[in-house]
Amino acid sequence: MRKDKLFWGLLLIVGIIFMFPSISLMIREAQAGIPLTDYGLISPTVIMLLFGILIVGLSILGLKGDFDKIAENGRSAKK
Repeated sequence: MRKDKLFWGLLLIVGIIFMFPSISLMIREAQAGIPLTDYGLISPTVIMLLFGILIVGLSILGLKGDFDKIAENGRSAKK
């Protein structure tokens, strides 16, 4: 297995681990009646969930090899 696939796979696992606690915290806050904007503009749990979604999305693109294609296009444009 290539090292980059291992990296993107581990990053996917980290993103999923990052998302699940935030989802359970959001459910607890909703059951307690705490609105999402109670902490200011947006709840820290929502920020954690969005960050987890970003990590998962980037790792899926990396596993598909889209970043390799972008790098190859950049290299061919410089020639």
